[in-house]
Formats: sequence, C-alpha cells, structure tokens
Amino acid sequence: MGQLSLRNHRGIQAVLFDLDNTLHDRDAAFRGWAERFTTERLGHLPASPSFLAQVEWLAERDDKGYGSKPLLFTELQQRYPEQLSESVEELVTNFHNDLIAHTHLETGAAALLQQLASASIPFGIVTNGSARQQRKLEHLGLDRLTECIFISEVFGARKPEPAIFHAAASHLGVAPNTCLFVGDHPVNDIVGAQKVGMPTAWLCRGETWPAALVGTPPDFCLNALSEIDV
Repeated sequence: MGQLSLRNHRGIQAVLFDLDNTLHDRDAAFRGWAERFTTERLGHLPASPSFLAQVEWLAERDDKGYGSKPLLFTELQQRYPEQLSESVEELVTNFHNDLIAHTHLETGAAALLQQLASASIPFGIVTNGSARQQRKLEHLGLDRLTECIFISEVFGARKPEPAIFHAAASHLGVAPNTCLFVGDHPVNDIVGAQKVGMPTAWLCRGETWPAALVGTPPDFCLNALSEIDV
C-alpha cells in the first residue's frame, strides 16, 4: 500500500486505466440512481426502513455492475407491477440513460490525468462494456483527455483477453512491459494485464488480494488514484 511515484520507476513510459470503479466511482453512481429511483418510481420515503431495504436489494442485484439488468428489472417489475408499467427493455434503456447523471470522476482522477499530460506520459482507457461506455466517457470529459479508448464490444475482445491490452499499448506506441495498468478488478484488470507483461497497480480501496489468486499479486496496491505521483 502507499504512494506510487512514477518518477522512481523510469521503466514506465505510459499508463492505461480501467474506467468503471477506477476513473469514476461506478458503485456510487449506481447508488445515487437507486436512491432516486426508489423514491420517485417506487414511492418509498427517503431514509425509511423500506427505502433502505429496497436500495440494498437493487445494489445486490446490480452486483457492482456485473448483474443482468434485464433480470433485475424483470424481478423489479414483478415486485412493483403498478408502478412499473413499461416493458423491461424500456426500463433497461431508461436506467442506462439516467445513470449518466449520477456519474462523476473519481477523486484525484482529473488531477492525475493532467499531471500525466504535463509530464508527456501518454495514457489511455481500456474498459469492458458496450458502445454506451462512449457516452459515459464524453459525459466525464475523458474523451478529450485520453490518447486512446478501447471498449471491449467495439474492439471485439474483452479483458482479460490479451488482444485488447496489446492493442492499447501499441496505440500508445510502447511495449507492454513499459505500460502500467491501473484497475480495480483482480482478474479482468490485474491478471489480464500481467499476462501480457504489464506492470500493474490494483486500486484495492483497503481490500486484500483474493486468496484464490495467490501467486499473481499486483506490483502496487493503492487505496486511491491520488496515491499515484507523477
């Protein structure tokens, strides 16, 4: 844990970042959406026991973004048939549109990216997901800051597959072993990047490395992006 000074690691010539729960707090964005949805669409009074229970139910079904949204809204519609008269497809589409308003850059992200730019260290973003990720990047202003963006469903391969890591490093003009990968997911981000020889920084936020992945620890463990010093 602790500070990672890129100045002390001259071999790092570029940086690649994950997006969700790395450059922005996706869990906080979902919770913001869930709280508003629970009040406005489901009719629960804020801070009431039923409100808190419903928000937690939504967070569990979301599973940090990995849960099926059609399944979530199918179950939700069964629980609230009178309040949710739209089709499941409409509810899913509206969810993705509304989530954008709750999406904000992670603390320290803008400052870090500005420091990298000032130091002429190229950086990019590699994210799993659909083309909808592009709207999120534009909302956050990251499309105007980063030198490359690789979205799995657009590129045709998803993390932890090697192809997407190799392509991003190639776009930045560096060898994989000189490109630091920063992400929050132990397998998709860290193990995936390790497989192509990238040094890795795990944004662990106080969590310990999963015991099942012993033998493949990241090079650096960080509690926040602000711990990266350029």
